[in-house]
Amino acid sequence: MISRISNTTCSSEQAQYSVASSRSLGRSIESSQGPVDWPTRLHIAAKVAEGMAFMHATLRGDGINSTDNSISNSSDEAAAADGPIAHGNLKTSNILFTAGMDPCISEYGVTTGPHQLPVTGGAAALQADVRAFGVVLLELLTGKATVAQGDGAELARWVAAVIREEWTAEVFDRALLDGSNEQRMVRLLQVAMRCVDASPGAAPPTMREVSSMINAIREEDDRSISSEA
Repeated sequence: MISRISNTTCSSEQAQYSVASSRSLGRSIESSQGPVDWPTRLHIAAKVAEGMAFMHATLRGDGINSTDNSISNSSDEAAAADGPIAHGNLKTSNILFTAGMDPCISEYGVTTGPHQLPVTGGAAALQADVRAFGVVLLELLTGKATVAQGDGAELARWVAAVIREEWTAEVFDRALLDGSNEQRMVRLLQVAMRCVDASPGAAPPTMREVSSMINAIREEDDRSISSEA
C-alpha cells in the first residue's frame, strides 16, 4: 500500500494509491546518494509530516482497501475500522520517491500477521509513529542510516550525546553545512528530538503539531530564499 503525498495542504486527494519507483529514502541515505541540499530534505520532511498528520486525523480502518489487505468481514476487523490507523512501521525504507522526488509513504496500516489486520491507532501506536518520524528526521539531518532492523534508538542517543556536549553542528551532514541554513536546521533538529524523547512521562507531540512546526520552518526558509533573490 502506497500513499502519495503531493499537495501543500492535506485533503482526501492526498491519500491516493500510486505506484512509485523502487528508490527509497533509506537506500539513498545508505548509498550516500540521497537528497543533498537542504531545501530538498526540508521538502521531504514537510511532505511526509503532512501525510502522516492527514492519515492520523482522517483515515480510518474502513478507509483502507480491504481487498488489497486481504481483510475479511469478521467482527474483530470491523472493530479495527472504528478508529484511526497507525502506520506501525514508518522508516526511511518505506518512504519511496516519484520521478519528481515527491515522497510516498508505503506499507501504511499493514501488518505481517496471518490476517493482515490494520494497526489500530490507540494513543501508544500513534505516539510510536511520531517517534519513528523523529528518527526519519534525524536520518535526513545527519545523513546517517539506522542500523539494519534497528528502531533508531542508537542514532537518537548519539545525537542527544553530541547536543549535550554543545557540539550541535557536528550532528549535521556535512553536505548541509553552508552556513546560511544552520538556524533552521537546528530548529528541525529540535523538532526531531521532541519526537524521539523517551524520558519517563514524556509524550511526543502529535503529527499535526509536528507538521505545523515543520511547515513554519519551511515558510521561513522560503522567505529567506526570496529575500536573497
